[in-house]
Amino acid sequence: MDSQWKAPFDKFRPTPFKPLHLVTPGHGGTYTFRNAKSSEPKKPRHLGFSGCYDSVGVYFAIDDQRCFAANISAWIKTEANEVGIASTATPEGTDSQKVYERVSQEIAHRLNMESAKSGWAGPKTDVMRGTLIMTGRWMSKGSRTAMLQTAVAHAVQDWLGIPRAKYKSAERDGVLIIEHPGEVVVRAGHWLDASHWSVLGGDEVDLPWQVGANFT
Repeated sequence: MDSQWKAPFDKFRPTPFKPLHLVTPGHGGTYTFRNAKSSEPKKPRHLGFSGCYDSVGVYFAIDDQRCFAANISAWIKTEANEVGIASTATPEGTDSQKVYERVSQEIAHRLNMESAKSGWAGPKTDVMRGTLIMTGRWMSKGSRTAMLQTAVAHAVQDWLGIPRAKYKSAERDGVLIIEHPGEVVVRAGHWLDASHWSVLGGDEVDLPWQVGANFT
């Protein structure tokens, strides 16, 4: 009888909090993790993205204890935008190749600077290429933000030197959580389950990551 009643009540037991690097739109950098064999519970093994409505979540492992991750916000500014303000949606008639060229140059420049600053500059490795994960709503056909987000995704793939179809993806704009190095463990809705995760705050690597294409 004891075994009959034990299982139903187990689900009400508190779940231990897991530390998490949460990368929000417009931020990113080089993140560090505890070694898989480490017993230090306060150091994270997970990284998550949220709010990828008009942005692209990008992750790839550098080595066993580091990754690059950014929730890249992209914008465009043209004469067709209202009073020339920046927008995340591309106006009708925008030249997609020109958008890609502008975004690609900035993405490559930012990644070169980040890798040099954080000590992982040099040849792109099979580990980086093999663990690339991208997420966001840009895959949705007909989205007005698709051109900018596709440009970001293609620029990252080109910088790593991999075919544009060869990466893991999560076609959603909700929460995505990855266990380093490169295993998707949670595809959730629009809210992070606070009963399972402890979000780390004040991370010094959480730097601005916005890129733009200015045609004015």
